[in-house]
Amino acid sequence: MSKKINTDIESINTRLSARYTIMEAAAQSFETKGFQATTLDDIAQAAGVARRTIYLHFASKKDILIAACIEQAHMFLEEVKNNVPHNHDFPSLIAECLIYVIENSPNSKLFMLKASEGTDIDPIALYFSNQEFIQGWVDFFQEPYIKAVNSNQINPDMQLVKLVNWFGRVSTSYLQYPLENETPEDIRESVKVFFVSALRFNTYRTL
Repeated sequence: MSKKINTDIESINTRLSARYTIMEAAAQSFETKGFQATTLDDIAQAAGVARRTIYLHFASKKDILIAACIEQAHMFLEEVKNNVPHNHDFPSLIAECLIYVIENSPNSKLFMLKASEGTDIDPIALYFSNQEFIQGWVDFFQEPYIKAVNSNQINPDMQLVKLVNWFGRVSTSYLQYPLENETPEDIRESVKVFFVSALRFNTYRTL
């Protein structure tokens, strides 16, 4: 590998590292002080960079928040992958993932619900409108989805991308508009009755 290529790679890695450091510092500041009270100087100091360095990566404080939301959404997807057991029954896998998202997102340090207060940014809606994030879910479900179609677990006309989009709508609805007296058991029952049952091939055929 030539010296120039090595130098270019090091430069890219340095830029990515600086960008990530700024996002992490901003996320912590937003969580601690709130978005409105946090200044770019606060972020620069926490990240250990000059204020002008921030502008090499982000146009504004709002851009940092959006980027941090997306980055942390990807991290949360990895958390889901690591904590939800792979189930040979595809509808059940969908249910467990959906329930995990609903039950853990509000309490996860990776989701910036509190940090975005006072802004026009809705992190939950942002996650599920980001095409790269959607593709991450599609990739996660791809293999078990194909197996489910081939084994007649689900309707073969059900497109995976549309299923993931619907997954996002359901989870977004639960997170944005929680019912005051709804218990975790209520959520599980609703997911299984109204969402998972509709995925099963035999149920679909009788509609």
